[in-house]
Amino acid sequence: MQLSAGAVLAAGGLAEMQTGEGKTLVTVLPAAAAALAGRRVHVATTNSYLAERDHAEVAAAFALLGLTTALLPEESDPAAKRAAYAADVVYGTGYEFGFDFLRDELARREAPEPTLGQSWIATLRDAPPAAVDPVQPPLDATVVDEVDSVLIDEANTPLVIGTADAGPVSPRVYELAAAAAAALRPDADFTADAAAGRLELTDAGRRRVDGDLRPPAGTPLRRPWRISVQNALRAAHLLRRDADYVVRGDAVALVDQNTGRVFAERKWRDGLHQAVELAEGVPLTAENRTVARVSRQRMTLRYESATGLTGTAADAAAEFRRFFGLRVVPIPLNRPSRRRDLPPRAFAGEAAKLAAVAADASAAREAGRPVLIGTRTIGQSRAVSAALEEAGVPHRLLNGVQDAAEADLVAGAGESGVVTVATNMAGRGTDIRLTAEAEAAGGLHVIGTEFHRSRRVDRQLAGRAARQGQPGSCRFYASAEDDLLRACGGRLAARWAGTASRGEVRRVDAAAIRRAQKRAEAEDFARRQALVRQELWTDRVLRTLVG
Repeated sequence: MQLSAGAVLAAGGLAEMQTGEGKTLVTVLPAAAAALAGRRVHVATTNSYLAERDHAEVAAAFALLGLTTALLPEESDPAAKRAAYAADVVYGTGYEFGFDFLRDELARREAPEPTLGQSWIATLRDAPPAAVDPVQPPLDATVVDEVDSVLIDEANTPLVIGTADAGPVSPRVYELAAAAAAALRPDADFTADAAAGRLELTDAGRRRVDGDLRPPAGTPLRRPWRISVQNALRAAHLLRRDADYVVRGDAVALVDQNTGRVFAERKWRDGLHQAVELAEGVPLTAENRTVARVSRQRMTLRYESATGLTGTAADAAAEFRRFFGLRVVPIPLNRPSRRRDLPPRAFAGEAAKLAAVAADASAAREAGRPVLIGTRTIGQSRAVSAALEEAGVPHRLLNGVQDAAEADLVAGAGESGVVTVATNMAGRGTDIRLTAEAEAAGGLHVIGTEFHRSRRVDRQLAGRAARQGQPGSCRFYASAEDDLLRACGGRLAARWAGTASRGEVRRVDAAAIRRAQKRAEAEDFARRQALVRQELWTDRVLRTLVG
């Protein structure tokens, strides 16, 4: 099966290969084939932990073929980057390859115009002009691990490089905007849907913002006043602590929604980050000005050839074909699956759901089985942890706040009776290996604490159980308060909310849940299309201006 997947990738297709089937080894096959043909190969993963782990596991295999490998350092000096890119095969995160591309583009943009004849001489030498010394060589070939996470789930957010504006930040404008936002009335002046991430001013709200809520004359504004007020509204009603961001000391750090990891160096643009800082009472930082950006789709298309593999590509086969011209080929399991997919359970409220999750985990633990509880946000992981503590269930917590301990936590997650709570396990790409005692007790029991916007992510979480023909089980829980149900399944959530506050929904309509997911998937797909269209329009404008 591994050879079959390698052949699919080497031929330029995408392989759907389930968790535990050896995807890390499979990436060696197309990467080696391309490198032996004289092409530079970049193996892109979803996070730095996986890049380091995978490189360490397969470097010896490449060495047997006479190929050199390197791990791409992050946030390093150009010399270290160039040394890594000199290798035949480079392992790194998809976003770091993208940021290096953007940094080189910035260097080219800021370089002085070449003198007469300099470009012609550089062409003869097959080298860039002396004024520009790029870090990243030409993009030949890439192999993307967890390709749907990189090219679909993360593709709603472009890669952006920004520079901090010079000069101190005055809190006056942000304070005025926060005061104006506090004076606006929900529904009458603005509508906010936190689950869907939407906020809009009504006609009445716009009149008030432009009228009696305007700032005093002479107030220095960097952007239209409405945008500053909307930022303050988003900080108050949309963005959630321990879900969209965390507060570390005196700083606001963003949370990657696809992996649950915290990125302290990332910031929201156009004053939104400062609006959140003001709401959290931390010192305001300088605003960032965007100087370069590229979408994941456009970055991947810059490679002469791209391929990849994941456990859940089939659900996005149409999008892979449309955007990237890549065909998805499912790879059969090496051994038949023994996973038991238990029927979902639903509750009217979050508290009742978490109590049921804790009871389920306790029962599996007492039976000697390891338990993995998957949560979507850091805040939810803490809520699950509190419910487990109340139920007297010992457990380990894995989220972006203590991400450095990931390797140790995952290494022990397959031991008998161990309960692990993980934020966005789907974006972590790590296998949980069972001990003999745990396998004899029935294998890993996976609990999903809510349905994700994309069914693929639910499948990735469920796929952690019963790897390589081992026993295992999975059950999902839901409540009327879940984001998916409130955003895209309002009528279903309303029916569930009508049950007793501590009672369980007697009949769970799985088809209705799937319809809500399809609606959410369609919205996200439209957002990715809009992002690509915007980039294509920008490219056309720039080509027109340059001539």
